[in-house]
Amino acid sequence: MGTFGKLIKEHKWSGLIVFLRIKLGLTKGIRIDSLRYPVWLRPNTSDVTTFKHIFVHGDYKFDINPEPQTIIDAGANIGLASVYFTNKYPKARIIAIELAPSNFEQLLKNTGNYANIKAVNAGLWHRNETLKFKEEGVSPWGYKVENEIEEECISVPGITMDEIIEKHNINLIDILKVDIEGAEVELFSQNFENWLPNVRCLVIETHDRSREESTKTVVNALSRYNFSSRGQVGENLVFINDDLQ
Repeated sequence: MGTFGKLIKEHKWSGLIVFLRIKLGLTKGIRIDSLRYPVWLRPNTSDVTTFKHIFVHGDYKFDINPEPQTIIDAGANIGLASVYFTNKYPKARIIAIELAPSNFEQLLKNTGNYANIKAVNAGLWHRNETLKFKEEGVSPWGYKVENEIEEECISVPGITMDEIIEKHNINLIDILKVDIEGAEVELFSQNFENWLPNVRCLVIETHDRSREESTKTVVNALSRYNFSSRGQVGENLVFINDDLQ
């Protein structure tokens, strides 16, 4: 089933209106029946594709019981996954972490009406240090974290999972969603022993095209604990910590 059919099936008349608005490039203030507030998409960017992945094709359409209380959205982009989760789980608090300033500005627009979403302009990393990254091309997806300073790089603070847990007084992470453009290699290579056992559900997009060891590194880290694979949803791998069910 194509985008049009799925929009109509999932969202009825509001889906038809969304389809027409996207076709006409009218992407500011998109409303669908499953959301309490509209979302804002930048025209001629990957925002529209991200919207389709989440709200049409169901990249985060899975269930977790009991309902989550704490969700960390690492690589939050413009906040659409956080918006999806908060409408599905309105009692959950959500920490939305986004590296790129241009995406973060849009994230604030999309999440500002939700008091339970805390937006953090930083990059999730395995240690505390300033990150240098460069935006590649015109797509807001197109950035790459660099270990060395280069010309025209943007500097943002790196933040560790341990820092997030301490700052927000987190005991258990019900859902950890990770889409950090290849930096999952560093995140799952070291310094994960304190926080990974306290994750109930990991939803992660790995990037083997740019970091060929990406999926292997994540799976190796998970193998130290009692995680089991629940397969793939959209572009995401889903893992459940069987010790916390």
